[in-house]
Amino acid sequence: MDRAKIKPLSSSQGKGEQSISNLLDTIEKGDIPNELFICRLLEMVIEMNNKIDNLGQKILHLSDINKKINEIHILHFPKEHFQTDKTLREKYLAEIILGIPKKRKT
Repeated sequence: MDRAKIKPLSSSQGKGEQSISNLLDTIEKGDIPNELFICRLLEMVIEMNNKIDNLGQKILHLSDINKKINEIHILHFPKEHFQTDKTLREKYLAEIILGIPKKRKT
């Protein structure tokens, strides 16, 4: 088997991606030595690990952005201004059921 016939993983698919099924097909045909197969699998694992790390960093960044947005909303829009119709309805129903007299402005 001539190693020159087998392209390294990084050059075989442009961005260094080769599907596992293609790799297994090549192994089944006997066109690739086991050492090279192990090297390619290791490259794939390292690449996937890097992608997972990048995804983790992006999720943390989005979480920080979400916290900042929530802080801005709390500062600019106090909670009592966001009472929905449902919470007001529940409040009035509770007053009716409990018989709490409403304070009247005079």
